[in-house]
Amino acid sequence: MLKPEEVNDFRMNRYMEPKWQSSALLTIDMQEDFARREGAAYIEGTRNIIPKVQQLVQFYRSKEWPIIHVVRLYKKDGSNVDLCRRKSVEEGNPIVSPGSDGAELINELKPDDSVELDADILLNMKAQKLNDGERVLYKPRWGAFYHTRLNKLLNQMNISTVVIAGCNYPNCPRTTVYEASERDYRVVLVNDAVSGLYPRGEEELRNI
Repeated sequence: MLKPEEVNDFRMNRYMEPKWQSSALLTIDMQEDFARREGAAYIEGTRNIIPKVQQLVQFYRSKEWPIIHVVRLYKKDGSNVDLCRRKSVEEGNPIVSPGSDGAELINELKPDDSVELDADILLNMKAQKLNDGERVLYKPRWGAFYHTRLNKLLNQMNISTVVIAGCNYPNCPRTTVYEASERDYRVVLVNDAVSGLYPRGEEELRNI
């Protein structure tokens, strides 16, 4: 996210410099329906970032640092769906429908191919444990902190820094950045591991 000439100034700010040893990686909405062209709601550019997000996940696993995959699940009756997509879901568009293949975390990010999301756990606002250092949370709206247990979970792990990657910058990653910032987390957005990022958006982020 930062230009090379900005790095020194950034690192001199002791309040903003990332603390990697107490960081957690947040992947946002990296699900089959959003990340594949054949998905029910493909987000342009998301398939292109898969290798970069996968590299981040593998790195965090190698360090045994926490990873939290944040996902959406839309009930078929539309009752928990954002207003902007509710009509489409009510009319039968099966976007990230609980239990569907399209709702699954993409295979590239799973600890192994046998892992499946448990919609009952997630829709009850609980964290699904994938392994000792990896969890999945369901978010009902754009931001990963909104009506979720994310802040509580991060506090329990003594996390100071959140590293954000995923889909799709104008909506969910951007909202999550603002939510993290207002909770005084040190925030890193990995620009080549986020779909939909544009120059004005990068400039806005530098300003916060």
